[in-house]
Amino acid sequence: MGSSQEDLESRFANLLQPIRDLTKNWDVDIASSLEDYLEEVCQHILQINPALFFSFAVLIAISFTSFSIAV
Repeated sequence: MGSSQEDLESRFANLLQPIRDLTKNWDVDIASSLEDYLEEVCQHILQINPALFFSFAVLIAISFTSFSIAV
């Protein structure tokens, strides 16, 4: 039974490869990407004007909304 499974996999490998390649697109560490993004944005805003905390909060809210729609 194991050899017939291997035969099927080798027979249809060229058809399954694009599907396997697409699954690699979902292997993204979203938490670390968002953390890096927020650190970069926070540093940028604080360098411009530390009093822009409200703008920073709005930017985070917009980013979160855009990201959640994309996902």
